[in-house]
Amino acid sequence: MRTSFGKLFTSDAEFVVLSGTYLKGRDEIVAHHVKIREGVYGDSHLVWKPIHVRFARPDVAVAEVATEITFGQDKRNTFATVVLVQENSQWLITAMENTLVSGRAGPCPAPK
Repeated sequence: MRTSFGKLFTSDAEFVVLSGTYLKGRDEIVAHHVKIREGVYGDSHLVWKPIHVRFARPDVAVAEVATEITFGQDKRNTFATVVLVQENSQWLITAMENTLVSGRAGPCPAPK
């Protein structure tokens, strides 16, 4: 997970996760998600449903995404705003904020 997940983000990406925790940089984002995958989200399944994409510039896109994550007997729905930039012919996430829509907030570890 560490390598493939990390490849989705710019090195200086920012991510506000479901709990409101602010993560700065690819390494911190990956470390946080590795930690939660080792815990409460170990058996999780995440589905993203794109809602809308707007190009602020030819190399900058803002995407709105609905998600559904199931883990154990729980399910959460979120709405995320994702800012992507094109670097070397690849689209990378440079900023993301995820907001709970339904389901209980539950535990989320603080970054290192």
